[in-house]
Amino acid sequence: MKDQLCPNISRNNGFATIWYMIAIVLIISLASFVLSEGYANVQQNKIKTAMNRAVKAATMQYDTKELSENAKIVIPKDKAKQEFKTYLTDNLKLNNALNPTEDSVFENGFQIVDFSIIDEESLPYTVERSDVQFRHTFQNPGVLAVVQTTVTDIWGTDETTYYVPAVAEVDLSITEGEGS
Repeated sequence: MKDQLCPNISRNNGFATIWYMIAIVLIISLASFVLSEGYANVQQNKIKTAMNRAVKAATMQYDTKELSENAKIVIPKDKAKQEFKTYLTDNLKLNNALNPTEDSVFENGFQIVDFSIIDEESLPYTVERSDVQFRHTFQNPGVLAVVQTTVTDIWGTDETTYYVPAVAEVDLSITEGEGS
């Protein structure tokens, strides 16, 4: 009776099991790929968020005395770079040499590839870095920074080098009002 109801199944013993096993292997492969890419994306976003915060902090180091006396935005490079490093190390849990601490989710160190102050005299100024596929036109004084690091994938078998750029500009509009 069984042979009459399902003739194909009874003649192909194990056929469904083979397809089931192939499907399981494909699903596991797809899931591991998605997990690996998701992990890399999360790592890159953590770096980018920390970079954005760090360049904003560096940009805010403009000289208030110069601004009040000459209405000019001047960002001292040494002070801005120190503030940039402070924010970057705090947000990514790095030591002063830009290597990860025990609390960091990163395994490899970071390197500041570029740290530039763009002042008022050179505006508008376009920065184009083909090595990181980045282009930005400064309309106001600001800071450009690029860091490089290598991120190991979730399985520990492959490393990807990231160059992460970030910019911030100071946009202070000074207008004369009734009280001036």
